[in-house]
Amino acid sequence: MKKLKITGITNQDSGVGFYRINQPLRHIGDQKLAKVHTMPFWGQHSTHLTDPEFIDYFDLESKWSDVIFSTIGSDRHYLALLMAMRDRNGCKLVIDADDDMLSVHTEPSNPAYASYLDPQGRHSEFCQYSLMQADLVTVSTEYLKERYKHLNDNIVVVKNCIDKKFFNHKSKSDDITIGYAASGTHQKDWEMVEPILKKLKKKYGVKIKMIGPMQSNIVDEQVNWVEMLKYPKELANMGFTIGIAPIRDSLMSRAKSGLRWMEYSAYKIPTVASNVVPFRGIENILLASEPEDWYAHLEKLILDKKLRTKLGQKAYNELGESYDPNYWSGKLHEAIQSLFIQGK
Repeated sequence: MKKLKITGITNQDSGVGFYRINQPLRHIGDQKLAKVHTMPFWGQHSTHLTDPEFIDYFDLESKWSDVIFSTIGSDRHYLALLMAMRDRNGCKLVIDADDDMLSVHTEPSNPAYASYLDPQGRHSEFCQYSLMQADLVTVSTEYLKERYKHLNDNIVVVKNCIDKKFFNHKSKSDDITIGYAASGTHQKDWEMVEPILKKLKKKYGVKIKMIGPMQSNIVDEQVNWVEMLKYPKELANMGFTIGIAPIRDSLMSRAKSGLRWMEYSAYKIPTVASNVVPFRGIENILLASEPEDWYAHLEKLILDKKLRTKLGQKAYNELGESYDPNYWSGKLHEAIQSLFIQGK
């Protein structure tokens, strides 16, 4: 079989585009499994995608490509672009879905909540149509595969992974620092643990640091937002000695993939996380179900440097064994290549 030509395109300037499209395609290219090209981020909900000056560019790209690999088409302009690129030149369309888009309406704290309920936006409808039109759907978890199976019968799990070559900075702190990295959708999750952190800060003098726009009056240092390409260095510079990942159990959260643990583990930072679906099954992590669990786990890590070092190292090793980007990009390539086997 000839070497395939794959174009990656995303409408999300975030970790989703990086982890789900750019990183796996880069590994496919590095392994010389296919010829790959990733297109620039064009902006979510952007009307200019169908402007005349872009048509020739997208037309040339789809003529070059055997496959268009994209994040989900959640607005009319981006969906129209994907359909045009596929239909005009007969490309195969592979859509990645890394969230439970069918459950956005269940979480009012999610910034996408209002837009997905807006009948004029029709984002939920476009998401479902996008998945139904795909030749192949890739998802990050078995849970998502189950959620979307009624929309497409060709769904493959490709796990989220951390490229240690990208997370390769020095992470060092002279003080015990409890750190949290998350998007603005996690304000309520943060509020679950904030009272506990306040007590620990008062008792042990630990520092509290945050990457994300959550509101708090106990944080010593905070970076509201950082672009993805600069994120690994920023995470290292913050000097977390303990990482936390609080998250409430919900339909949306059950579709998550434990990515925060992966990022912390890339820098050998031990993690305390909520005892919910995304983190169950990970061996080297401390899970908390109740407030007293959070307090006990965090206190133990604050007082025991050897435990912090041991758990962080074991998590780093587990990350390399179970979340190898070369392995999972190979699985992605196999699934894409199967589309060109006769009868597919």
